[in-house]
Amino acid sequence: MGIKTNIIDLANFKNLSEDTIKEKMLKAIEQINKGEVIAFPTETVYGLGANAFNETAVEKIFKIKGRPADNPLIVHVCSIKQAESIIDFNDFIYKNNNNKNTETIRDENQNKKDNINFQFLSKKVLLDRFQKAQSLWPGPISFIFPAKKDKIPSIVRGGLSTIAIRLPDHLLAQVLIKNSFPLAAPSANISGKPSCTNSIDVINDFNGKISYIIDGGHSVYGIESTVVDCTSIIPTILRPGFITQEDLYPIFSDIEYSDALNYNIIEKDGSLKSSPKSPGMKYTHYKPEAKVVLLGKNEDKYFLSNIAKSSSKKIYMMKSLDFSFDINNNEPFKNLKNKKILILKHSDLFDPLFEIIERFSSDTKIINFLDSYSFAQKFYALFRQADRENREYIFIEPYGFSGFELAIMNRLQKAMDEIWTF
Repeated sequence: MGIKTNIIDLANFKNLSEDTIKEKMLKAIEQINKGEVIAFPTETVYGLGANAFNETAVEKIFKIKGRPADNPLIVHVCSIKQAESIIDFNDFIYKNNNNKNTETIRDENQNKKDNINFQFLSKKVLLDRFQKAQSLWPGPISFIFPAKKDKIPSIVRGGLSTIAIRLPDHLLAQVLIKNSFPLAAPSANISGKPSCTNSIDVINDFNGKISYIIDGGHSVYGIESTVVDCTSIIPTILRPGFITQEDLYPIFSDIEYSDALNYNIIEKDGSLKSSPKSPGMKYTHYKPEAKVVLLGKNEDKYFLSNIAKSSSKKIYMMKSLDFSFDINNNEPFKNLKNKKILILKHSDLFDPLFEIIERFSSDTKIINFLDSYSFAQKFYALFRQADRENREYIFIEPYGFSGFELAIMNRLQKAMDEIWTF
C-alpha cells in the first residue's frame, strides 16, 4: 500500500505572513526532520527535498525518483551563513589535464597510481569567488564549491569532493529550510521526465510515494538554475539557466561555458564520458513520451554544427519549405498520418510546414509564444499535457544559442528525438 500524499495549499503565500506559512508547513517540516522526502516549490522548478545531512533520507530521493547514483544533488540553503557552514575554504586540489575547464578530482575510488598533475586553488581565490557569488543570491543560480565532506554525505556529492549550493529566491522554500535543514533536492519529477513547474504535475509523478507536496502555484522561471563551477581554474558555467554568461560578466569577468556544453564531445547516447559535476550534464532529461522534433534551417551553420551534426538523433534534411516533392509517401511526412500533434512556435518561419502537418494530422494544436521567457515558463507543463492528451509528436521552432535562449536550447537538445531542417 502506498503512502498517503497530502497537499499543503500555499498558492496564495504572497498574502501570508512568515509565521502563518510556517504553521501551515509544520507537518511537512516534521517529515523532513524525521528523515523523509517531500516536494516543495522554488522559483525555478519544484524540488524533491530531504535533509542534506542525512544519508538515509537522501537515499530515498534517489529511490523515489529513479535517479542514477553518480548524479550529484544541489543543496538548498536559507542563508549565506548556512552556505558557508558546508563549504571547505581550505586550499583546493584540482586536476590539471591541460583543459582550462578542469574536472574536480573524485575523493572516493580515486586511483592513486594515475599519472595526473595536481595543482592548488588557493583559499584566497575560493573566498573571493564566494564573496562574488553572494551578490547573486537569493536567485536562480547554483555555485559549486569544495564540500565539507564530514557534513555532506558522498551520495549528495555524487562521490565528488565538491557540492553545488543554491539559495532560492522563494519564500516557501526559505521558510521550509529555515525551520528544518539544508535540503538536498533535485527537480521533483521521475528521472528523465520533464521537470514539474506546478503541483498538479508533481502529484501525477509522486502521488503515493511521498507524504507531502507543498503547492506554491506555478514556478516563476520554469527552467532549472544556472550552475557555475567555482572550483575550476576559471569560473565555469556547467548548466545554462535564467542567469546568463552576459549577466555574470560584471561579477566574474573571466567566466566561460564548460566544454561539456559543446555538443560535439557528448557521447552518442547523450551522456558525458566522465562523471557529471552538475545535475543536467550527463543523463537523458526533460523527455516527454511524445516524440520531440526540433526544427532548423539548412543555412544556419551554428545550429547544424551544435545540434544536428553532433547528434545521434535522426535527422531529416529537406531542400526547402516549398514541398514540391511527393510528400504523401515520403518520409518523414507519412509518419504523421492520423497522429495527434502539438506545435510550439514563436514566428511564421515554419508556417508552410505546419500547414502540411495539419493536413496529415488527426488533431493539431498550435501554441504561439510571444517571447522566449514565456516559452521557458510553460514548455515543461506543455510536454506533460501533451502526454496526457496522448499526442504522438511535438514540433518545436528553435531559439538562439546566446543569452537566456541557450538554456532553452540546452533542454530541447536533451529532449529531442528528431531534427528536421529546411
